Amino acid sequence: MQDWLYKELKELGIEFSDNEKLAIYNSGQKDDAIFYKGIFITGNHSKSGTVSKFSEELNASFIVFVDDRAKHIEDVGDYCKKNKIGFLDILFDGLKNLTGEPDSTLAEF
Repeated sequence: MQDWLYKELKELGIEFSDNEKLAIYNSGQKDDAIFYKGIFITGNHSKSGTVSKFSEELNASFIVFVDDRAKHIEDVGDYCKKNKIGFLDILFDGLKNLTGEPDSTLAEF
């Protein structure tokens, strides 16, 4: 899943900062939070819990966070505020602007 996501975003021209120090925290356990080529995959953790897991090595002064749910943006924003980390959020909510019904045959493809 993470390789697919990375390739999709890269094709859109989005570049990420990789960090080999963070990759060592990848436990390999199913649904664990991981860091993959600059992308945090949260698994079954909260978004802020994932950032917190990697915070010691991350040592970030600013985080750009993109999500399609306002509650996730608020979660990470609260974490950043408490930890004095600069924060820019992007709510990706373009789906709500689509008109019509989804094409089920296309979805099955």
